[in-house]
Amino acid sequence: MTALRRYVFQNAWLGVLLIATSLAVKAQDAPGDLTHQGEVVFAKNCSFCHGEAGSGRNAPKLSERGFDGQHIEQVIAFGVKDTAMAAWGQILDPQELASVVTYIKSLNGIAGPAGSNTPLVLSGDASHGRDLFRDATRGLSACSNCHAIEGKGVNIAPLGTQFPSSASALRNAATAQVKTVTVNGERFPALVSTPSGGEMRLYDLIAVPPVLRTFTTQTVQVSDASTWQHASVVGAAYSDQELTLIIAYLQAARKP
Repeated sequence: MTALRRYVFQNAWLGVLLIATSLAVKAQDAPGDLTHQGEVVFAKNCSFCHGEAGSGRNAPKLSERGFDGQHIEQVIAFGVKDTAMAAWGQILDPQELASVVTYIKSLNGIAGPAGSNTPLVLSGDASHGRDLFRDATRGLSACSNCHAIEGKGVNIAPLGTQFPSSASALRNAATAQVKTVTVNGERFPALVSTPSGGEMRLYDLIAVPPVLRTFTTQTVQVSDASTWQHASVVGAAYSDQELTLIIAYLQAARKP
């Protein structure tokens, strides 16, 4: 198969994948059902290499990596050349494929299709926490400027499924995803997206809210070491009592 034919075939097949995924989602009683099914499919076919809940084992960690939806769909459907990552689009049936794509997206904080979620029933504290999470009056330090949940907010840093249990722990949450980036002598903390097409997209954390910047991959140097702290943004924007309410909301929204 020529490169052109392979390109046309793969993109046409991806279109079929997305249609099948959409139909499969609509066929479920709720997105949570599809996510649960994907968890079962993942445990059966993927966890041996990628670990329980995508925690990593004999293959890369998949949870809380900041992958975008299109990247997840393409890698699962077509695999990764010259690696053990198979093209699962040729192995799983459309329903199973849709479910495992949805599950991996959920591990990266990507919500189901807009308008399809079952209304979330919240306690008084959790409801107040949701209001605080989205509170536009907090200005540039509002949680929703960097995080998204229930399809609301900016999904710069996916939330995952585990949260700190106290206000202090949330204020000083670990920031392993933050790297130190050097570009043409400029050095700054950043959240780095997966390189694609010779380009690297990253969020510069010097500014609040973070600024999306794009560079050619060859010009970027990335170091895992970073002194950036979550508290530098949360700071005095939220009191301990307010952070406790936000934790109640996050735990309720991510409850299985």
